[in-house]
Amino acid sequence: MASAPDAIGRGPVFGTLGPAGGNHDFVAAAFLAAHGLVGRVRLFPDFDDVFAALGAGDVDFVLQVAVHPSVAQSVGGNLGAAHLIDAFVAPSQPMAVLVDAACAQPESLALMPATRSYVDVARWRRIVETPSTVDAWAMLAAGQVDSALTLKRFADAASGRYRIDAEIGAVTDAWLIYGRAPLPAPGWSLWRDAPAARMYRAA
Repeated sequence: MASAPDAIGRGPVFGTLGPAGGNHDFVAAAFLAAHGLVGRVRLFPDFDDVFAALGAGDVDFVLQVAVHPSVAQSVGGNLGAAHLIDAFVAPSQPMAVLVDAACAQPESLALMPATRSYVDVARWRRIVETPSTVDAWAMLAAGQVDSALTLKRFADAASGRYRIDAEIGAVTDAWLIYGRAPLPAPGWSLWRDAPAARMYRAA
């Protein structure tokens, strides 16, 4: 699956987690735009497949949110084959807990594990973990759960079908970039004029 691909051979190919429309897809496109890169984004069902594609040369770089449950395995399981080369901070799409409007007392909540701490999950009798926030919404749309911690835009696009139980907003996360080649020695990549660097000096 691909997100708005350009012509084959034009620019770098970034591999990341699907499905289309999720936060990895959203941030990958924003990252390319911020760098002014004419590149492509390829989406995969899990990070094992993304790193396999990196090793095979099917993608040039991997984008992964730092809170994803597989980060430790991504780093440790790919030593010597995939190298951390960059990191940045960016907001996600606005998020919310959506509830089926016909359900007076929700009992089940679908969520992506990295978002679990955004709400008090003790309020729900059953928690269902999904691979992505889009998958959480798909379970809600299919009637498999009565609420989901997902993207707010799904409620905006289906007026009246869902009510917003809790508005999370856009969550700012750290994002990691991997490549096949390591950074040049000594392996540091530090932006001394970053906004955060100015905060350090002001403190």
